[in-house]
Amino acid sequence: MFGEQYVFSSCSERCKSSPCPLRNPPRYEFCPNQLPDRIGTIADDRYLAFITKHHGGLYTNRFFVCENKFQCIKYSQVCDLVDDCRDKSDEAACTNHFRCKSSGRLIPKTKKCDEEFDCFDMSDECNEHCSKQILEGMYLKIIALVIGSTAIIANLAIMIKNVVSLKRCKTSVALVNKSLVIMICLGDFLVGCYLLVIAIFDTVIFKQDYCQKQVEWIYSFKCIAIGVLSTIGSQVSLFAMAGLSTVRLYGIRGPLRVPVEVNLVQSLKVALGVFSVVLTSMAIAITPVISILENFFVNGVKFADGLQLFIGTQNKQKIFAVLEAYYGRMKSTTMSWQVILKMVRNMFSNDIGNDEITDNVKKLEFYGNDGVCLFKYFVNKDDPQKTSSGLYYW
Repeated sequence: MFGEQYVFSSCSERCKSSPCPLRNPPRYEFCPNQLPDRIGTIADDRYLAFITKHHGGLYTNRFFVCENKFQCIKYSQVCDLVDDCRDKSDEAACTNHFRCKSSGRLIPKTKKCDEEFDCFDMSDECNEHCSKQILEGMYLKIIALVIGSTAIIANLAIMIKNVVSLKRCKTSVALVNKSLVIMICLGDFLVGCYLLVIAIFDTVIFKQDYCQKQVEWIYSFKCIAIGVLSTIGSQVSLFAMAGLSTVRLYGIRGPLRVPVEVNLVQSLKVALGVFSVVLTSMAIAITPVISILENFFVNGVKFADGLQLFIGTQNKQKIFAVLEAYYGRMKSTTMSWQVILKMVRNMFSNDIGNDEITDNVKKLEFYGNDGVCLFKYFVNKDDPQKTSSGLYYW
């Protein structure tokens, strides 16, 4: 509730948790430069108040007297998230808003802790009532540290042992099995590195400050790097396990076949297979961060803080709504990030230095969709990966 409805509900004690914002009675001497048609009347046999004639011939004194006593405003302007008194007194006693920490900007209370940034300093989502961490809960942090450390040590030991024993393989099947086991260990080793790194960043580096730094984190090269690392590890392990299952299934179908001895050709085939798996895994992991494919994989952009038109990360749908409001009606079809940024720049004059602000744009890469920086296997309907190359074009 806002304005007159809020004043009525709070001052009639219908909302007992909200104090009445009316603090100063409308005395006749208040707001001297306003309401010249005022009429004086005795109020409570104690002081001279004023009333004014409204539409329909009714007289009323429904005015909020600002703390400075020089300005009176209508009830509809009280608790409406706007500082109409210019001394903040018309919003001071209201409980229907949240005040941003650094700017003092007022937003509806319902927008506090709604997982969307409405304050430029992110105080509406990073406060004592709600916050965010990469790994929620100490239990999850401990599990990530333990599993990550164990995976690194155990898989490294197994890899070394199997690499040393490769030269002792007498048959091609044994060589293939050993190589696939090494690859599985390599994949799990990389995933363990990912878990350990993400746990260290969360518990040691960020601690309780991640919420304030999450935008900086998801846009960083570090987030992209560990996302690529985890994807390579998971893909290598997946391909190797699929290959190992295929080899064993082949062995079950032909158990009486004479094993082929290891030779140079067999060794080169195995090496080529290992190289192909690693290369394919790297291609899958790196493809989403290739710049020429940004229209498929970039999830959003963040403009400079000086450009106070967008807060936090903006996807194509949100920016399109602003562009449509500015440019007028627009057709719904494909719109590239290059076109989007050009249209945003054209909204501002460049003769007062705005070009420095509009050109300072950070792109939210594929791995920055969340603080854990993982490959996004399942997409939402608003994600660029769902609609291939965007949604709109002018």
